[in-house]
Amino acid sequence: MHRERPVNINLSPARFHWPVTAMASILHRVTGAVLFVAIALLLYVLQMATASEEGFAQAQALLGTTLPKLLLWGTLALVIYHLVAGIKHLLLDFHIGDA
Repeated sequence: MHRERPVNINLSPARFHWPVTAMASILHRVTGAVLFVAIALLLYVLQMATASEEGFAQAQALLGTTLPKLLLWGTLALVIYHLVAGIKHLLLDFHIGDA
């Protein structure tokens, strides 16, 4: 029996590096899941704002603070990344840009 074969693989970041395409694919899936929740919350705020004048005032007060503004900018960044990565995946499905 050959004893020099590796018994377990060291997957620490110092020894193992994920390919950039693998990281982009994983991040694309994660942003899709996060956007699913974020867009549901944004639709709830939109429904609250369009239901009545009191709801509009509540939505305006909610979105007037710093944290929700940062979350909106973050959601916009996720949408842009998800769109660009999705277009990249579609192009690769048609073998455009394959190496």
